[in-house]
Amino acid sequence: MCGTCGCGEHHHHHDHAHEHSHGHEHHHHPDEGIVINLEQDILQRNNLLAERNRGYFEAKNLFCLNLMSSPGSGKTTLLEETIHRLKAKRPIYVIEGDQQTSNDADRIAALEIP
Repeated sequence: MCGTCGCGEHHHHHDHAHEHSHGHEHHHHPDEGIVINLEQDILQRNNLLAERNRGYFEAKNLFCLNLMSSPGSGKTTLLEETIHRLKAKRPIYVIEGDQQTSNDADRIAALEIP
């Protein structure tokens, strides 16, 4: 497995959106000539938290969706329409993650959804 991109293969027979010259740093110990390859999975904590959330949702029998796309693509409009169609049939909760504005959170709050 490629430890930097995580593509799962040593031999890269498939297309990638990046090159494989990752610029791995190799530091030589001055006394022993040992090569130490330094790499770190920067998403490790995020993946751990996501796995914990999935376990929680499954244990509580919760159906969860994660809507992600570029700004202005219609995520909030889709969410509003989904709420209109389902809120009388089942409880709905929304976690809003826009870090720039509260516009989307305000639109959802106007639908009286926690």
